[in-house]
Amino acid sequence: MLSFNGNSINHCLSCLFILKKMLADDHQRLYLVGINGEWVGYAEVCEVARDRLSGHYTADKNDLGWHLLLAEAQDVGKGYLRAIMRLLSFFIFEHSPAKKIVGEPDASVKPYEVVAQEFNYMPQYQIVMPEKLQCYIFVTKKGFIVSLPII
Repeated sequence: MLSFNGNSINHCLSCLFILKKMLADDHQRLYLVGINGEWVGYAEVCEVARDRLSGHYTADKNDLGWHLLLAEAQDVGKGYLRAIMRLLSFFIFEHSPAKKIVGEPDASVKPYEVVAQEFNYMPQYQIVMPEKLQCYIFVTKKGFIVSLPII
């Protein structure tokens, strides 16, 4: 079961209100993330030029960004981040005109930094947000493609 801050999302009215608001926001798309038949989190793909991140760099109208939340503590550390980040990046580049993907992971979550560099996401600088210190990272389509293994 998905949870938000330790509470079941099915029993948290404030969480449902937030979810309803997010679903109505046309600058982003929400995706449930499942692995091996289990829901492990969700991802947001957003138009960066219309996102709060646009106040921190000059975004191209086609730049897309992502936010990722792994839902349960037991899903952290299983290698899901690598698989999800690869799939999410591939999905964005294959199904949009984006030439750049922007991420803004929490600067205190070191696995993001390691995995992001594997896919040629380049760290830029840190941004202070009300809820976290985030690291602004990006990857170009060409940079991402060359990071993929040749099959």
